Amino acid sequence: MPTSSVIYYVCRHFKPSTFKTSPYKSVTVVNIMKAQRRSVLWLTFTALLLAPIVSWSQLSSDLEEDWNGIWNANGTAFELGVHVADQQLTLEAIESLGFEWTSENGLVYDRQAVIEVKYEGVEAVVEITLIDSTHAVASLRSCLPEYMVVCVLAKPLQAHFTKVASR
Repeated sequence: MPTSSVIYYVCRHFKPSTFKTSPYKSVTVVNIMKAQRRSVLWLTFTALLLAPIVSWSQLSSDLEEDWNGIWNANGTAFELGVHVADQQLTLEAIESLGFEWTSENGLVYDRQAVIEVKYEGVEAVVEITLIDSTHAVASLRSCLPEYMVVCVLAKPLQAHFTKVASR
């Protein structure tokens, strides 16, 4: 296609005001092509950002099934009931070994969860990673006040959990 045909087509089908050019800059084929390239890049970037959100709705029911159930801390009688719905994690003490603790609703994203737990004046943020549908690992993200013995002892440790029953 000759250059004059391209210029005629561009001038006929594109309005210069859409490219926000300054009065000192002329609208050229190069400027229009740059603007089109930016538009295509923006659309591609937006599509890449939205793809996980769209696919999340398809994956969420499978992941909820993986999370939901009764979990046992390996090597102990400590058991938790875990319920996940709409990216919200709820814990229930089934066998707490005499420990009295409370937890807020946590947030789940894919195979990671974060939940706040309170025990004997200590506030901890626990991060849980779902390894597969029957194994998970929990570790402390933060623990306050840091001088409490519970925080000092638990900070470097991980608790490994195994799912013993589905819900």
